[in-house]
Amino acid sequence: MKKTLVAVLGIAMLAPMTWAQTNVLSQNAVGYVKITVPGNGGLFLARYDFESIDGSPQAVSQVVGEGIPVGTRVHKWDRSTVPNGYTTSTFEFDLFAGGNKWNPDQTIERGDVFWVQTAAGEAAEEIYLLGEVPGANNGSETTLLSPATAFLGFPYPANTTLGGSAVGTVAPEGTAFYSWTGAAWSSANVKEFDLFAGEVKWTDPDVIIPPGAGFFIVAGADFDATEVKPYAWP
Repeated sequence: MKKTLVAVLGIAMLAPMTWAQTNVLSQNAVGYVKITVPGNGGLFLARYDFESIDGSPQAVSQVVGEGIPVGTRVHKWDRSTVPNGYTTSTFEFDLFAGGNKWNPDQTIERGDVFWVQTAAGEAAEEIYLLGEVPGANNGSETTLLSPATAFLGFPYPANTTLGGSAVGTVAPEGTAFYSWTGAAWSSANVKEFDLFAGEVKWTDPDVIIPPGAGFFIVAGADFDATEVKPYAWP
């Protein structure tokens, strides 16, 4: 799968545009992540890295947008219920509204992980996920509550390595990490005792988790991980 992920901090051109639309001045930088979803029903496992610019809850219509083909779907992993599951939103024609809209237009929060799926027969879609970059005043630390089996995402618009993340550090021995390749899951990256190193470590601790990408964790027990903002500014 062709995949492009771009994180931008402090974009001078984007900030005035967003302020004009909301009439709210952002205290932090405005940024975006661009994802490319494969066509013809293809899937991209995304995460949302940003805060709302005006502080209000953001919905799929704002995060993913509405300039996309009818039939596009978002399957959001519900991290608030046990057991967790998906809530699906479909971009479709609404007769009463007289136009296309998301149904339901569910809320997307920073750190939420969701599949974006193109409609059958449609070409690949480029989607820009935009918002306020988490800074010292609005998310310098974020605690991820992880069930033993969960979809998770590093909640900042920056590259990190599995071994350098809090999730990778505190996950119990025996945990398996999977990333989505565009057509299938990667091979299991397992946290286990390394006889030669004499310590518990990941098979590949240096695997990169890019901006805007979610991942899948299978652990032997629930755990919490507090991720810290990895950049100095904002």
